[in-house]
Amino acid sequence: MSFKPIGFELSSVLAEWVENPDLREPIVFAVWKRVMGEAVTAHSSPRAFAKGVLIIDVIDPTWGRVLKEMSPDLLGKLNGALGKRVVRVIDWRVAT
Repeated sequence: MSFKPIGFELSSVLAEWVENPDLREPIVFAVWKRVMGEAVTAHSSPRAFAKGVLIIDVIDPTWGRVLKEMSPDLLGKLNGALGKRVVRVIDWRVAT
């Protein structure tokens, strides 16, 4: 019997589930909230996800600029947790 790390197995399951259009947005939102950390999630929240574009509301323009600069790292972290490249772009918007 061969054992694989549980993180690998969970990523595989998420990668399969995210293929389901009905589950895609809620999974991306849940993973965002879980992996981004307190500082990011305290100042932003997911609004919508479609066709690889994740729209994130930020509390003000300053946080929008900071998080936009971090986009490549945040994309890598998010897609790594999802187990595949699901999110292509993060669109940062100031919440109104």
